[in-house]
Amino acid sequence: MKTPMQFTIGSDPELMVYDRSLGKIVSSLSLLPDKHNPIDLNDGIFVYADNVLVEAKFPPVTTKGDFVKTFQKTFRRVKSHLGNNFEIIPLASHVYDDSELQNKEAWKIGCTPSYNCYTKDENENEIVSFQDGTRTGSAHIHLGNPSLCNYDRRHLTVRLLDIFVGCASVIFENDIVASRMRRQFYGRAGEFRPTPYGLEYRVLSPFVLLSPALIELTYDLTDFTLSISDSNEVEQILRLANPRKVQDAINNCNRRLASSILNGVCRESEMPDDLIQRINYSYNVRDFNRNWELR
Repeated sequence: MKTPMQFTIGSDPELMVYDRSLGKIVSSLSLLPDKHNPIDLNDGIFVYADNVLVEAKFPPVTTKGDFVKTFQKTFRRVKSHLGNNFEIIPLASHVYDDSELQNKEAWKIGCTPSYNCYTKDENENEIVSFQDGTRTGSAHIHLGNPSLCNYDRRHLTVRLLDIFVGCASVIFENDIVASRMRRQFYGRAGEFRPTPYGLEYRVLSPFVLLSPALIELTYDLTDFTLSISDSNEVEQILRLANPRKVQDAINNCNRRLASSILNGVCRESEMPDDLIQRINYSYNVRDFNRNWELR
């Protein structure tokens, strides 16, 4: 029987910077310090350059309302710090001009290892170094609960997150080309980092950052997943979703397969009709700034 799990949730979104005067996406390295010297935007919000991207982080929260409000506060403060000439944009991938890659920091890859919940091994980055100007954004989710610190529970939970959050994102995301490019390098199925408080789920692209409605959906899908993780239904649900197909659906952004996987577990998992409808809804994501009232 499922019962709600009490958990904390946070994020460290990675976004790109658009220079209005130049009319293009530019490196953040001339605008911000690196992650070792972040800028304090108050209330526990920090911003810094991560490779050529802008990365922000904020303290974890415990409710959906606070999750949405903290994202809005973070986006507003980052945009205000950068100034009116610059916009922040959530993009899964982009090929930067050579002129934006002259700083040696633009060619560094993070060294903190991530893990694969299916192999239970450290992910070996197939790309030893960047080969061109392709860079990728992300929307990591940080989840905290004592049960998520358990080795086996953590791996099973990431598998469940792939089914209910990862596959759902493949269905509602509409920038498939950028997401497929991203997953050639990063954010593949089952990717996570263990943390002292639980885990960091690293699969989601920045598409979920495009509107408050998508953040609310992400929260609700995560909440639903954790209620299963904390129940006696885990093995039963996992048996209904072939792990190879789950990985195929996410890694190749295969909507049809992702839908088939979710349809196969909806009844047994008792997924609410409201969630199913929202996964299949066509979201208005044309204007990130308007959606978050940043202008």
